[in-house]
Amino acid sequence: MGIVTGVQTWTGRESRALRVAYRLSVRGFAAFLGVGARTVATWEANPAITPRPHMQAILDTALQRASTEVKTRFGALVDDVGRAAGGDGVYERRSQHDTAIDAFVASASQMPFPNDGYEAEDQEVQRRRFVQGLATLGMAAPLAGMEHLRHDLLGMVGGEPASLSEWETIAWDYACSYATTPPQDLFTDLTADLFVARTQLSRLRDGAQHDLQRVIAQLGVFLAQTMGNLGNTRASHRWWRFARQAADASGDAQVRVWVRGREVIRSLYEHRPLESILDLADEAAAITNSPGIGTGSVLMGRAQTLAVLGRAHEARQAIEKVHTTVSQLPPQVVNDTSSMYGWPEYRLRHGESFVYTYLGDTEQAAAAQERALGLYPAQLFCERAQVQLHQAMRLVRSGDTVSGVDHAHQALAALPETQRIEVVLEVARSVVNAVSATHQQHASVTELRHLLALPAASERR
Repeated sequence: MGIVTGVQTWTGRESRALRVAYRLSVRGFAAFLGVGARTVATWEANPAITPRPHMQAILDTALQRASTEVKTRFGALVDDVGRAAGGDGVYERRSQHDTAIDAFVASASQMPFPNDGYEAEDQEVQRRRFVQGLATLGMAAPLAGMEHLRHDLLGMVGGEPASLSEWETIAWDYACSYATTPPQDLFTDLTADLFVARTQLSRLRDGAQHDLQRVIAQLGVFLAQTMGNLGNTRASHRWWRFARQAADASGDAQVRVWVRGREVIRSLYEHRPLESILDLADEAAAITNSPGIGTGSVLMGRAQTLAVLGRAHEARQAIEKVHTTVSQLPPQVVNDTSSMYGWPEYRLRHGESFVYTYLGDTEQAAAAQERALGLYPAQLFCERAQVQLHQAMRLVRSGDTVSGVDHAHQALAALPETQRIEVVLEVARSVVNAVSATHQQHASVTELRHLLALPAASERR
């Protein structure tokens, strides 16, 4: 397709293609259009959605004013039937930008939380270190500075510089856009927002801190997951610890459970000691008896961990408890298919796919995988790829190595390049590890091992 000068009707899919063509994050694209980030996140969460007429006009104008390069990229993306990014590059394990990221994490994670008793002079020293860490990472520092300025100006003109509703909207935007935004974009935006939130938190006292601490805990989760997606598990562990501390400081039981639930799920992909994951799940379950936004993740994460440990009977009991508890979840949690706070059916089936695949229950695993793939929104590339890799593992474990490994290749090839994140690659490595010793030298296995930057079979111990 040549240069595009307009489209007849915009949908969420074309909107996302335009954002990617401009190479902007969700929040950056929203600011460019002059609309709310939540609006853009809603479009991307529903690829078939048709924005309202005045939004259609805004998108038309954005495309008409685009450079030739942007229009060409947009045309290629639209031609690619909604795959808003692509490429068939080698799936190398991501380098960990350790020098820059660790400099940032060392500054950020050492900031006292909460801030009571923190002297102003010490705050300024920490602020300088924090900005220096951000500066090593490109755009995060300028963005943080601009946000800081905007909030200060709000206070000067009579607005509320620490509006809780605005921070809750920011957290909701991330909850909706996290799964579809490239990790590096998320990292830049999250670090900027956390810097501003930290500065505002230092200005609050006593009970006024708790609401903002709750939001900061949520942002901390998204940053911890983003660090993991970028391959920096050391930084990820630090931010998980921070998110737990922030949630505990807030006193919000539901957020405390949600933070731990997300960590339980992600710990399986970050090679945490399995028994410690069970301890974390038990700690989360003891916080409250009221099912809420984190309950599904806690219980399913526990079932998955038991399955990996090979404790089949306990894993099946845990799955039964998941089913019992899901029926007790609030409707707003079960019906939330757009954000990371929801527990819709596709998350349930994804968890079943994991558990039954590890237990070797071929029939139940296949049924869960088919159901999950039928329910997942098309734009949730990573989650769909993970389930497809479960299918590959199921085939390998049942003895069909060639079909399983080929299926893994196809799942990875279908992923947009920006979504080839560490959590997906870790599932692909599990497929390779499931191949029997007698088949490790097969050409397709060797190729997959190379693509995942794994050592040759002969180097394994």
